[in-house]
Amino acid sequence: MTHYSKFSQLLTHSSQKLQVIYTPEEQPTIDETIRPFQGYIFYHVYVKEKPHKYGIKMFELCEAKSGYIYSLEVYSGTHPTNSEHMTAVSVVDRLCDKIKGKGHCVYMDRWFSSPKIFDHLWDCKTKAVGTVMSNRKEIH
Repeated sequence: MTHYSKFSQLLTHSSQKLQVIYTPEEQPTIDETIRPFQGYIFYHVYVKEKPHKYGIKMFELCEAKSGYIYSLEVYSGTHPTNSEHMTAVSVVDRLCDKIKGKGHCVYMDRWFSSPKIFDHLWDCKTKAVGTVMSNRKEIH
């Protein structure tokens, strides 16, 4: 078993247990973050624009009021066999899985925001608000 799968299993298990005991308020937010890390692992990233340039990239669904992390996912790079695994739509879908149809309005930044994601969440009876890049190919 690789370090990634052990780490991923631990985060998944913890997240599932915490989701049982806590329900976020109606306005969660989705964002990506870099957790500082200097060691070597294959999913270690460098992002010049972030305050912590080297680390582990994570996608998080957080409650805006308390900052509680309700759901999270570690970015493990792109997979040649499954290129759809890390698209913005698939990440949002997995992070919002437990809150769909429960009256939430998910806030997100421009990396996640697109008409495709908004339509998908709307179909799941979940509202969404976000900044949209005007140069996206889905925007006419």
